[in-house]
Amino acid sequence: MTESREPRLSNCPRCRAIFVRDMSCVCPKCIHAEDTDYGLIRDALAANPELGPEALAHTAGVPLSCVMRMIDEQQLASDSPNNGAICGQCGEEAISQAKRLCIACLLDLDRRLGEELRVAQLNKRPPVRGVARHVHEVLTAKRRG
Repeated sequence: MTESREPRLSNCPRCRAIFVRDMSCVCPKCIHAEDTDYGLIRDALAANPELGPEALAHTAGVPLSCVMRMIDEQQLASDSPNNGAICGQCGEEAISQAKRLCIACLLDLDRRLGEELRVAQLNKRPPVRGVARHVHEVLTAKRRG
């Protein structure tokens, strides 16, 4: 189920033409080709539901970008929670298509972020007091001296 979207200018991901995007993510000229690719992908997925995005694109004979776009637009769904996504850090199975990180790399990233925040707090200097004076006072002192 798709939510209603406000019309806005967008580039067609297929032909790169500028169009007013409303419900479809492709321009009116490319809708037929997009529907044809969707049918090919749907048929390939029905025959092999365990396929990941790369294998699905190869089996259906469509570009991987088309499969990924349909997954992002939630036109395709899979029984597996990660849709065949791989971790961008280590190449293992990712926890989701959106996150593209495995649990180990996510925990490592969280640990490193915590360390960086701790170091930043330790290196935080207190504000300088008494040295900085108001601009008016500095200018007045220079005029007198």
